[in-house]
Amino acid sequence: MSTQSTLESTVNSLYLAFYGRPADPAGIKFWAEQLSKADGNIDAIKASFANSEEARVRFGNDTAADRITEIYQQLFNRDPDAKGLEFWVDAVSKGHASVADVAISVLKGAQGSDQALTSLRQKAADSFTAEVAATGSGYGGIAAVEAARVLVRAVTADATASDIDALVEASAELADVVTDNPEVMDALGSGDELLELFEGEEGSDPVALVETLAETARGASADAHALASLMKGGGMSNLLKVLPEGMTLKDVKAAMGKGGLPAALKKMFPDGVPANPGKPGKPGKPTDPDSEDGMSLGFHLADTPSKLTLTAESAVTGLDNADGLALKDYGSGAAQATAVDYTGAGLALEGTTLSFDGALAAGLYQMSWQADTFSTADSHLAAGSVLFAGGQDGLFVQEGFSVAKTTAVSGDLARAATEQVNEAFIGGATAASIATGGGHDVVADHGGALSIVVDRFDSTAADLILGFDSGDDSIELTGAAATAIDANADGQIQWGAAGEVGAMTEGVSVTVDAQLVMGGTAVSAATLAALNGKLDVSALALNADLLILAKADTGAALFQYVNKDDDDQIDADELTQVAMFADGAPGQDDIVLVAQAAPAP
Repeated sequence: MSTQSTLESTVNSLYLAFYGRPADPAGIKFWAEQLSKADGNIDAIKASFANSEEARVRFGNDTAADRITEIYQQLFNRDPDAKGLEFWVDAVSKGHASVADVAISVLKGAQGSDQALTSLRQKAADSFTAEVAATGSGYGGIAAVEAARVLVRAVTADATASDIDALVEASAELADVVTDNPEVMDALGSGDELLELFEGEEGSDPVALVETLAETARGASADAHALASLMKGGGMSNLLKVLPEGMTLKDVKAAMGKGGLPAALKKMFPDGVPANPGKPGKPGKPTDPDSEDGMSLGFHLADTPSKLTLTAESAVTGLDNADGLALKDYGSGAAQATAVDYTGAGLALEGTTLSFDGALAAGLYQMSWQADTFSTADSHLAAGSVLFAGGQDGLFVQEGFSVAKTTAVSGDLARAATEQVNEAFIGGATAASIATGGGHDVVADHGGALSIVVDRFDSTAADLILGFDSGDDSIELTGAAATAIDANADGQIQWGAAGEVGAMTEGVSVTVDAQLVMGGTAVSAATLAALNGKLDVSALALNADLLILAKADTGAALFQYVNKDDDDQIDADELTQVAMFADGAPGQDDIVLVAQAAPAP
């Protein structure tokens, strides 16, 4: 009879060959027991691996050639030779062998350098599973699986025992972070993107690369702004490709050790994290609110909330006239108290970075300047002004709400659904109704009674509402949005009592402790956990819609929830972000349905 350690190592070898990752402690214990009952015959468990949920999710659309090639990569870090691939594909296609059979046969048939590398990866997998079990680290979900695949790829033929120890420790930390914060793995990059890092220059030091990934994940999980910057930059793959000349992974690690991820990003990109041009949602260039012409100066909040990054057609080289600057909170029209000392130490320009003494609170701002304020390589910037949305405390992702166009609202206003420019709507002192259509729009109320009309739910088009007054302002649902929520078609939202969700509940209001973050990514794991801790959605019908108003100390967020799988949990893919209220939260009585006109006979 095989020993327990031998049985567990055999199970882990099957995880390595078939899944390309180490086993989790619960899985290895269960399958080792099944293997023991079968007297060590691995055939007794291989079919279950092939039919597992993980196999269906990860490999469901792969061809036999894809899977066999991946098995060779997982074990030997190389593709199969043409004849070997043809042999195994033929065997699978004719039903003579399953992919699990191929994985076991290829593993057992390894020789020479292939066997040496597989032995090292097997050792790392065994150590990883033991580390997770001993420390109680998190290791669950697809994001954690991708983290563990990084470990396998990082083990190379020349890895030493100390290298493997360091890789196991860093990979376990990475898996632990993304188990509770899967959005962090989304920010780092897809599994294939992370594995490709080892093929480039960054992969020449695999230990440093995995340690950097783990440090980055930990920093992103603790800082909403850093997570947003990572997403904006296109993940680790893109950021590492544009490292400043002379900077190495060890330099990045050292910066993280001194000040966390924000410090590292600042050191890597003093002028702000460059946006990834391959991803949607990049804000348009700010424009003068009083002109249709584009301005020659634009800026956004850098990763430190008190920093503004300037961009101009000619490099900004100096601040010649600090008195020529004015900065106002455009939501209220009041000058910013943290930035009024323009002639003293309150404002400084170094390169393209304009900094203020105090951090800016979440809001919409207007900055204006005279012609002699900024000097450039050629002469001076012309006079002008720009608007931007930004702020601190993780209330929203600044980049997602940068302003490309502004519209003053004095009456009812509706935008076409096809309008895709980031727009700021400035409400006046008179009553107004705004139906936004661009997505990531900003609405700033100057005191008049304001109705924000939502006519559809779009997972990519959440809006930011500033200065919302629950006494005068309201959110109204109309069109497709009203149809989805108003289950009994009575023109009123049926609000649950004290956060209760019944079969006919259409809306619910809860207070959460989590930081509410709005942006282009899925809702944060912390917000999901907070909502699930407050709401029991088990009574809600399958595929039923629910309006959720989540209030926090720093604002509120409005969500649409659709019960897609009836598992009694609010999942990220079931939640659509409708609007974020950065200051002033609406009450449930302020969210009403607009009565629809009867159709013509």
